[in-house]
Amino acid sequence: MLSRLARLLLIAGVIVAPVGLVACGSDSKSSSDTERPGTSTGAESSDEEGQAGTEEYVIVPDSEVTAGLGELQRMGAAVVVAATAGNAKTAEVDSMYEKWGTFEGTIKQNEVELYLTLEDSLAGLRAAADKNDGPAAKTAMASFTEAADAYLAKHP
Repeated sequence: MLSRLARLLLIAGVIVAPVGLVACGSDSKSSSDTERPGTSTGAESSDEEGQAGTEEYVIVPDSEVTAGLGELQRMGAAVVVAATAGNAKTAEVDSMYEKWGTFEGTIKQNEVELYLTLEDSLAGLRAAADKNDGPAAKTAMASFTEAADAYLAKHP
C-alpha cells in the first residue's frame, strides 16, 4: 500500500509529466534540418494536408555525375589512407558531402537504391574518419565504389 505522500507524488507526476513533454516539444526546424548544398532553394512540395514534403534536388547532366563520382572516389581514397594512418579528419568527408550535394539529385532521380547505398557509404566513411578506423573506412569506400560503378554502368 502506498503512503499518502507517495500517492500525491504519483498523481502530481501523472499530471505534470505530459505538460513538461509538450513544453519541450518544438515544431521548428533544428540546425540539422538546414538545406543541403546543391539542393534548390525554397522548393519543397506539400502534401494534401499542407505538410512539407520531400526536398527537390538539382538535376545535372550524366557527365557531371560521372566527374563527381570520380572525384568522390579520389577524395574517399585519401580519407581511407588518413584513417588507416590515424590522422583522418571528418572535415575531409564533409567536403565530400559538399561535392555530393552538387549532383546527388540526378542519382536519386535515376536509381533510388544506389542513391541510398551511396548515402550510407558516405555516412559510414564519416563515422570511420571520426574514429580513425581504417578497416571501416576501407569497407565504406568499397561499398561506395561498387555502387558508383553500378550507377555508371547504367548511366554512362
